[in-house]
Amino acid sequence: MTDQVDAELWAAMNMILSPGMGPVSYHRLYEAFGSALGVLEASSAQRQSVPGVMKKAAAEIGTPKSAQLADDEFRMLRDIDVKLIPHWSEGFPEGLKRIHDAPPLLYVKGEMRKEDAFAIGIVGSRQASFYGKKCAGILAGGLAMAGACVVSGLARGIDSAAHSSAIDAGGRTIAFIGSGLLDIYPKSGEGLAKAVAENGAVVSELPLSTPPEAKNFPRRNRLISGASLGVVIVEAGKSSGSLITAQWALEQGREVFAVPGPIDKESSIGTNRLIQSGAKLVVNARDILDELGDLGRATAGKLPDDDDVQNFALPAGLEGVDRQIMESLSSEPAHIDEISRTLGLPITTTMTALMMLDMKGFVTQLPGKLYVRGRLGK
Repeated sequence: MTDQVDAELWAAMNMILSPGMGPVSYHRLYEAFGSALGVLEASSAQRQSVPGVMKKAAAEIGTPKSAQLADDEFRMLRDIDVKLIPHWSEGFPEGLKRIHDAPPLLYVKGEMRKEDAFAIGIVGSRQASFYGKKCAGILAGGLAMAGACVVSGLARGIDSAAHSSAIDAGGRTIAFIGSGLLDIYPKSGEGLAKAVAENGAVVSELPLSTPPEAKNFPRRNRLISGASLGVVIVEAGKSSGSLITAQWALEQGREVFAVPGPIDKESSIGTNRLIQSGAKLVVNARDILDELGDLGRATAGKLPDDDDVQNFALPAGLEGVDRQIMESLSSEPAHIDEISRTLGLPITTTMTALMMLDMKGFVTQLPGKLYVRGRLGK
């Protein structure tokens, strides 16, 4: 055993890293013997007699191989700024304690706080449109301002917009990832992961060096929903992984919310069908908070009056060409040539006006000289 490692924590790690051991089997053994140490001290025959536990997995516990894996994991932990939070700890999220397949241990980069129990998950498409990212940003920013912790999965698109907007609003955010903390995925999200850790936590149930394999992500989604009071789905196609998160939320007794989208967009099929099936349609943070009862209604008072998708509305005081251009724009990208042609304006006039509107934060320029109304996360 690695020096200065708590014996119970080491025993739990030994169990987890035993081949074939999953959260449900772990908890069945833990309950049968009263502690992780009790499991290690039991005979192989005693462990194999516990109902619902694979005999092969039970036999692997405490072998030299699993002991070496546990020692190696703690050696790596000693050299990095990552905390382990076991399921019996007071610091373990209350919401996750109540799911039937709770992770035995959480690897945490950053800080998880007790008040993070007031959390809402926001997930959606990786190939998100400007509309989807804008909506995610509005909701995450509003929830963060109200004191809620925004939970997501650090993926591109909706997840990243939700994390970033929560941080921009001065709030807390937690990312549950589908790989080990030494292999952040996607690599392009390493900068965001650092910001999330500084304003909340990046969390995994997987050993440090676990690669981002596809099988890890559906299981990861149960942690996003389990740690949250409810989950908001923003843009999801008919087979989107975000719908798995919604299903986990329903099984865990959490609220499910969805942002409506255009009926002619594939990326709206999943969210619109969720609404048809009973998910609450939301357009602002108040809609979500109202569903959370007294706690949500009490915190809604912290929100500005314009907390909704009216952030897409025209800014006050616009006149002339600026107003013409803003009225022609929406959340659908429009090329500068198309804008100029539609309004009958010289291209130089259109270009100058768009540049000034962009500087004021009223429009966003996308690659390829495309423009949309509004600013992400604002």
